[in-house]
Amino acid sequence: MRSDLEQALNKKLETLYKGKLHARRDGDRVFLEGSLRRRKGIVTAEKRARRILRRAGFRQGALVNKIELEGAVIPALGLPEIRDRSLEGRKPDVLIIGGGITGAALARELSRYRLDILLIEKEHRLAPRDSCGQQSLVHSGADLKKGSPGHRYTLRGNVMFGSITGELGVAFKRSGQYFCFSNPLLVPLLYLSLGYWKWLRVRGVRVILKRELRRREPRLGGARAALFFPSAGLVCPRDLISACAENAQENGARISLNTAALGFTLREGRIVRVETNRGALYPRAVVNAAGIFAGDVAALAGDEFYSIPERRAPGQDVRESSRRILNGLSRPRCGGNFVAERGRRTLNLIHAAGAGYPGLTAAPAIAEDAARLTLEVLEELGLEPRKNSAFNPLRRAKQRPRTPGTPAPPALKVPAEELPPA
Repeated sequence: MRSDLEQALNKKLETLYKGKLHARRDGDRVFLEGSLRRRKGIVTAEKRARRILRRAGFRQGALVNKIELEGAVIPALGLPEIRDRSLEGRKPDVLIIGGGITGAALARELSRYRLDILLIEKEHRLAPRDSCGQQSLVHSGADLKKGSPGHRYTLRGNVMFGSITGELGVAFKRSGQYFCFSNPLLVPLLYLSLGYWKWLRVRGVRVILKRELRRREPRLGGARAALFFPSAGLVCPRDLISACAENAQENGARISLNTAALGFTLREGRIVRVETNRGALYPRAVVNAAGIFAGDVAALAGDEFYSIPERRAPGQDVRESSRRILNGLSRPRCGGNFVAERGRRTLNLIHAAGAGYPGLTAAPAIAEDAARLTLEVLEELGLEPRKNSAFNPLRRAKQRPRTPGTPAPPALKVPAEELPPA
């Protein structure tokens, strides 16, 4: 029998969407299901449902958006063809599912402790999908809602990038980001907006006028002024992920590619067995860092309480849900979802989801919080993690092969830009 809350929400959805959407309550979770023609409509429907639930007093529960986009081709959770028993019976202290930027950064963070860490990735290499498909921009946090998880993690992650890339030998430059304006009448408003950016905790924002802007960026001929965000930068996502994974391995973590989590066996609210295509694992703690597939992993464990932005098939048109920024890159309008939280129904499961924009920037901060939660779980299970005295945060950058007899390329020197304190 439907609860009063479920009936009230479905009555409102029926009025607004003529039967296209419906809600289903499962304990402290409400699933929003159905299909709509536009992505913007899906986001709007979720916001409306949240408002209705808040008014009805449903504040501690979770709303899971399962609305599908009509006509969209959603790629299935592809599984590796390899079938063997190479991992059969292993008992890692921590099993990390997902080899994207969050999973690799988390493996490195946990390798600071004397733990048996195993990271599994279902593809043949690390991060072939969302993490490496993201733009190279390290975001300043300028267009995120203050106080939201994305805003908090982006600001923290942005500050961490300088030290992390320095330790790992990954090229990173705080090139800054410009928001340009062609109307000179807006210049006074740009100066007035500086207080807003300070309130938003975005560091070092300043107004650049036409002459200085032309000197910096000669191709911006029509711009009369710009807001400059010096904390933004550029990094190669693939280089950063590889460097995090290599450093984690150097410090004792293990990585298994072509390995997919197929199912979980739970006992008394804990994961006791993880089935993979390469044998059964018996971990103490499991971290869900599966990126755009984090919702699938959470559903397998019966612990789905958040929504992940829709994934697209390769080559699918993204113009409807993207916009241009100065450097010609695009991002989804609806952003992503950022979760670093213990499982609500599964006691030894930690969710470390940083799917969508700007997940690359937020990943170091999400990994830091997920590592702390993982250590809490292990302590509750009777294991006292000790510091790894042999941990070495430094990784030497790999040299590109060159033709014998040619001089070595000059070392990359990235100037450290002085920024106001956070």
